Amino acid sequence: MFLQRLIEYASRLSLPPTLYAEAPVRYIIELDESGGLLNPQPTDTADRSSPRTRRGERRLVPRVQRTCKIRPRLLADNAEYTLGLVREGSDPERAAECHRAYRDLIARCAEATREPAVEAVRHFLEGDPLPQLCLPGDWDPSENVTFRVGGVFPVDLPAVQAFWAAEHDPRRDPG
Repeated sequence: MFLQRLIEYASRLSLPPTLYAEAPVRYIIELDESGGLLNPQPTDTADRSSPRTRRGERRLVPRVQRTCKIRPRLLADNAEYTLGLVREGSDPERAAECHRAYRDLIARCAEATREPAVEAVRHFLEGDPLPQLCLPGDWDPSENVTFRVGGVFPVDLPAVQAFWAAEHDPRRDPG
C-alpha cells in the first residue's frame, strides 16, 4: 500500500528527464527540417538586465559531469564542442577532438531515434558549420549553444531524452 502511494505521488511530480538539468543556453542556431540554416546569425537569448538570464535563457538540457575527459553534452554544449570553435587559450587539436566527439554523439542519436530534427542537426554539422555562420563580435564560445529545427528544440523530444538516459546507463555495454 505504501509503495503504491509513493508511485502515485512520483507520477504527479514534475521531474526533469533523466540526466537533464536547467542550464543557461545563450545561443540558438535555427535550422529548417533538412538541416539548412534559416538565419546565419544565431539567436542570442542573453538578457544582461536580468541576473537569471544574463548568460542566456534557462532550459532543461542534457547534463553530464566532466573534468578533463572529453564528454559532449547532447545537442546543447559550448561552441568548442558544438561548432569546433577554439576558445582563447584552448588547444586546437583538443577542440577538434571535442567537436568530433560531439558529431559522433549526434550521429548515434540520429541513428537510434530516427528523429528528423536530430537528423537535420547532423546534416548541418556535416556541412562545415562555421563558415555558414555570422557570429557577432561579442560571441562567447564558452556559452551553451543549441538548435531549433522547424520550431522544435530537439533536446525536448522524448526519444532524444530516452537516448541520453540510455547512453549514460551504467548497465549499458560500452563496447
